[in-house]
Amino acid sequence: MSRNMTIVLLVLLVCASLVHVNGQFYPQPYALLKDHSVFSPPRTCPPGEEYRKCRSSSCGEHKCYHLTMPGPPACTADCSTGCFCKDHLYRSEGGQCVPWFSCPTIRDHWP
Repeated sequence: MSRNMTIVLLVLLVCASLVHVNGQFYPQPYALLKDHSVFSPPRTCPPGEEYRKCRSSSCGEHKCYHLTMPGPPACTADCSTGCFCKDHLYRSEGGQCVPWFSCPTIRDHWP
């Protein structure tokens, strides 16, 4: 083996060791990217919903029972990612996104 090839192999071995020791080794190279949406399929949601990243699970979307509360709901500091109701719709107890006037809690209170 030539001297140059030995040096190159030694450098590669040291670099690979440092990367692994520092916890920067990823079996999937795209995991190095924070937002690897380039590599993931497009997100599809049911009608009336849209894909959102890092929303509070308690107030990231309107819910029908919020309409009967005296004030806005308290928000938790968690981070949920997925399909959420669009801004003008409310999540019903059945899990569908509906307009406010279709919420069972409102319909039950109207004569």
